[in-house]
Amino acid sequence: MAHSSTRDAQRQPSLWLKLVALLLQVRWQNVVGLAIAQYISAIFLFNDPEYWRSTISEYKLHGLVFSVAFLVAGGYLINNFYDREKDRINRPIRTAIEASIKKSTVLYGYLVFTFLGSILALSVSGRALLYYTGYAVLMWAYSHKFKRITLLGNLLATFLVVIPFFGLLIYYNGYRWFIFYYGFFYSWLFFVRETVKDIRYYKGDVLTNYQTLPVVLGLKQALRLLQIHALLGILIAVGLWWHPFNFWLHGLSAITIIVFASVVFYFRGKKTVSRAKELHTVMRLLLILGILIIPVLR
Repeated sequence: MAHSSTRDAQRQPSLWLKLVALLLQVRWQNVVGLAIAQYISAIFLFNDPEYWRSTISEYKLHGLVFSVAFLVAGGYLINNFYDREKDRINRPIRTAIEASIKKSTVLYGYLVFTFLGSILALSVSGRALLYYTGYAVLMWAYSHKFKRITLLGNLLATFLVVIPFFGLLIYYNGYRWFIFYYGFFYSWLFFVRETVKDIRYYKGDVLTNYQTLPVVLGLKQALRLLQIHALLGILIAVGLWWHPFNFWLHGLSAITIIVFASVVFYFRGKKTVSRAKELHTVMRLLLILGILIIPVLR
């Protein structure tokens, strides 16, 4: 009996493994990146950078940012809860680590994170509570149902990225045409990344009956659609040159044009899925760059 108990204990995931699994499931790097992006936007886009200390001292700003952080962490948990079967195919090693946390624990964590995010939103105002509760519900609906629907999943995923920044825009009343245009540009980058991700994870989507564009149209037609998206992205990136000369902004525009031009001409033949993996990484870097240059946009 003692030997049996010892073997059972050895089979139990360690506390460290569970912690790693939790961090992987909440996509901690994305949550931290989103929080940093919101602070950067609040300081450099919606306020005068010279008064950054005053901006940072606003407790309501911290309430909004941390509310989003908890809600998004919960959103990733519920997304993993529904996607575990698909992730076993697309990301087997990562999913094996994440599986050390029981599904019931994942659901409990989702409820805790969502509750904390809602409480923080309430600390800002009743309207913030309504706004960010709606955000939480929309994330759940996306994970549960809408991400399986052709095109709607991609559009909603893009919209979910924009909502926190639109919340800051409303809070600071920072309505300027360039903010809207840059937000549209950034949203388009994310939308294209979602299309690339669908191509990359085509196999898992087919086997789990996710009706993504590559599954419904086939890889060949999905690739053509991606190339059309890239051409439109080139036009949007060219539009950034309308802004008064800004070396960093024009540099981002040029890099985007080069990346999207490579999509038009480089993605051909039987290596579409493997090349989508490479492009997915490039798109992530481009999205990070789009956040990092915000301080020099004014």
